[in-house]
Amino acid sequence: MRYPKNREVAKALQRTLEEARSRYIKRRLNTLIMYSGGLDSAAMLASVLRETDHRVYVHHIKIINFEGRDIVEDIAVNTTLDYIREHYRDFEYSTSSNEFMLGKGGGTDLQLQMFTAGRVNSALGGQLDHVFTGHQFPRFSVLSEGAVLFNAMFAERTKKPEWLRPLSKVKKIDVYESVPPELARLTWSCRKPVKGGNKFMPGGKCHSCLSWDTLPIKHTTIKSEG
Repeated sequence: MRYPKNREVAKALQRTLEEARSRYIKRRLNTLIMYSGGLDSAAMLASVLRETDHRVYVHHIKIINFEGRDIVEDIAVNTTLDYIREHYRDFEYSTSSNEFMLGKGGGTDLQLQMFTAGRVNSALGGQLDHVFTGHQFPRFSVLSEGAVLFNAMFAERTKKPEWLRPLSKVKKIDVYESVPPELARLTWSCRKPVKGGNKFMPGGKCHSCLSWDTLPIKHTTIKSEG
């Protein structure tokens, strides 16, 4: 295990911030991280807290749809954020909920994330400089859809925060090795979990599970309190 010597995520974050328009702003920056409780978003949040002095806001959307992952994601969100607060530094946290049980859920998670990011910015008085999402190697069509919804939230483009994706070209193994193993074990990435009693197990077939299978750690089972 190379942690904490693997700094690929930190270097990607630094490159992204150096290229960002807001590097010219001579004040403490306000950053929003859209958070799922998965490995990518946990590593991104940990890196931003460790590598910058930004004022950090974290927002999680409870997505209730046919996949049935909302309960186990909530557990992962709470446990990972508790860990990150204890071992890194504090941040502001908020949540919202989207229930859409018709068909396949009404669009991509990224569409919902970017629309909600605009609303979070409005709730904070338009003070955000950055919005971070943790997508790796995203398809252009998916990014385009997210950008359209994000742009639609801002009548005045000068007040729009920059959408940054530092993990877009970072390998999964480097993301994994950028955080302590105990934090990685608390995350949850399966899109279609299997529930047995009070336990959630990874389905093993979604794209997130397939990417997790390349890591030297087993995707853990998570117990609910119910």
